[in-house]
Amino acid sequence: MTPHRRQTGRLKAFTLDAGRPAAGHAMSRFIRLLPLLAALAAVDCGGVSTRPAAPVEPTPPMPPNAPAALAFARLPVLDLRPPPALYAEHYGVNPTVDTEEEPVSRFGVDLDTAAYALARAQLEGGHLPDPAAVRVEAFINRFDSSVPAPTDQMFSVFTEVFPSPNRPGYHVLRLVLRGRRIPLATRPPVALTVVVDLVDGAAHLDRARAALDALIARLGPDDRLTLVDGAGEVVLPATPGDQSEVARAALVQLRPRGAAPLGAGVQAAMTRAADEAPDRPRRVLLLADRRAALGDAGVDALAERLRPALDAGVELSVVGFGLDRYPDADLARLARLVGGRNHYVDRLDEADRLLAAELAGARFALARDVRVELRFVPAQVARYRLIGYESRVPPPGERAPGGRLAAEDAVTALYEVKLRADRPAGMLASVRASFVDAADGRSARVEGPIGSNEVRARLEDATPSGRLALVAAAFGEKLRRAYWVRGVRYADLRAQLAALPGASRAPPRPARPPLPRPGHQTFLSTAHHHNFSFFFDSLGRS
Repeated sequence: MTPHRRQTGRLKAFTLDAGRPAAGHAMSRFIRLLPLLAALAAVDCGGVSTRPAAPVEPTPPMPPNAPAALAFARLPVLDLRPPPALYAEHYGVNPTVDTEEEPVSRFGVDLDTAAYALARAQLEGGHLPDPAAVRVEAFINRFDSSVPAPTDQMFSVFTEVFPSPNRPGYHVLRLVLRGRRIPLATRPPVALTVVVDLVDGAAHLDRARAALDALIARLGPDDRLTLVDGAGEVVLPATPGDQSEVARAALVQLRPRGAAPLGAGVQAAMTRAADEAPDRPRRVLLLADRRAALGDAGVDALAERLRPALDAGVELSVVGFGLDRYPDADLARLARLVGGRNHYVDRLDEADRLLAAELAGARFALARDVRVELRFVPAQVARYRLIGYESRVPPPGERAPGGRLAAEDAVTALYEVKLRADRPAGMLASVRASFVDAADGRSARVEGPIGSNEVRARLEDATPSGRLALVAAAFGEKLRRAYWVRGVRYADLRAQLAALPGASRAPPRPARPPLPRPGHQTFLSTAHHHNFSFFFDSLGRS
């Protein structure tokens, strides 16, 4: 029996502008897709097993002129079990909801990237991810939306509706909220405090040092950087951005700290950041690799201790290191409770990208506590299902903590909707987005309709970026073994990717920088690891 049931809602995305984005910018994202097709082919098309993979006989060498995709498609999955030390909180999978029972869907915006990077690290390490750790919205939002950033309003919202290739009789409703573009010349200086709470030896610390070294190079002369260790001791007091040598010398003083409880460092850092003059954005980055083991009550208590600094305007983001020790559940919960973001670093270039994005986000904050309500018209839409965002849907009678958005941020939400065959022309749904303006602290909202004129007759009429987002979502749903994709094969996803413009050729894979560890070992050391890395390199570079 199909599990339709009443949905109680959780935060969603916005609608202001129905202008269609140009597809040209997205084309450059699709040119590396053949290796991705191979990565999908390497997994059993009928589903996934949790049993360890049986020993595999060596694969005969491929002919010299064989397509690269075919060669990678022959590589086996080494171990279908998730890493044993990783724990993730399971939020279930959103149901299909009858609009006559509940026409309103709510969720909070979420641009966390930790789940995506964790899945990448696990696949590249020879494991299938724990289904509980897969957050489909992280897969969707990791890719370029191809929606241009507005210049004359805080947000623009793009909408489109097109037939679903994965669920017969259903359409896909895509919403993209895009933040305003702010000229670089108007950027304010920022006060950045970094808590380095790493306990697992040199590997994680060296990677953090390398990423922070690149971050220091991006600081302006009026920016200020503070470094705090996991025990709350100040390693580098607030230092102007043009004193890069002083800041780099402090990086050498960082040491793994195993005795102090998680929370001491971040609490000290938040207090110091709150004491900074409020004439500039203030952000704290927590770099952690430990399993917090705080539980919900402990995380909630820590968030409450941070509340005075949060109320003073200090923002917090979490950056996790180390697949074997990273506490996805506790720190992800902390990030949600404080309205921040949760990231995970699985390689050096990801650390560099994340810290650069956090610095830019601190300079160009647009809104916080962003939450969305989408109200469907039952005469037009019979049923709907939000794909992903399970951790951002509030229980009945509660409000989910909203997320924050910076300049040029893009948030995408996908719904599966069952349109009524006898529907009249008119509005399919209305969208309301509420937020707090980061500049003046005032609450605001935007509203707009989604009309029947947004419905495309064919899948091919949808934007390439919309179709790509759907493939990414379906891949994530396959990894978490969702009921709704039980009939979707990886071969189907390969076909959808092959049909995208620009997917017929794949240039050589760009070189990946080595990890800063002794011997300069490359992050991927076997052909099997490269097999899955092609999936993420093809789709995940945004």
